[in-house]
Amino acid sequence: MSSIVFTGAENQPKTPSSCDDVHLLPCRLHYTGPANVSSYFIKESPHAESTDQFSTFRGHWMHGVKFEPEKKDVHIFLAKESSCSNGSKRIYEVEKKLDSFTVWDEDIVNPSTHPIFRTVNHMNLAEALSAESDNEEDEEKTSSS
Repeated sequence: MSSIVFTGAENQPKTPSSCDDVHLLPCRLHYTGPANVSSYFIKESPHAESTDQFSTFRGHWMHGVKFEPEKKDVHIFLAKESSCSNGSKRIYEVEKKLDSFTVWDEDIVNPSTHPIFRTVNHMNLAEALSAESDNEEDEEKTSSS
């Protein structure tokens, strides 16, 4: 059985920091060193009435949507995998707790189909089913008494 462990979360400030610099791009970069990101990732200024964001990354247009969990029990951590990880146990070191980040895609980001947004929807569905199950169990106990 495998497990995932987050370390350093207890040392993070209680209030999350606003971080407009965290972006989930629809690609994989095989580079970990310093880079002049502002030359390749150019964000367009959004209109005041629009929540949509637009940018170019190395000449490719992208559409972005800010991901901000509505529930207070959903937390976002910026973490990196520790060198102590092994095959069955993955350890991540938390670098920062975030209140939001921007999800980018080459096409329009659809919150109903994008995996990040769907993850939160699945958690909401599981919570609703659990609450419904708890209510049924309470009703059964009441009727059998």
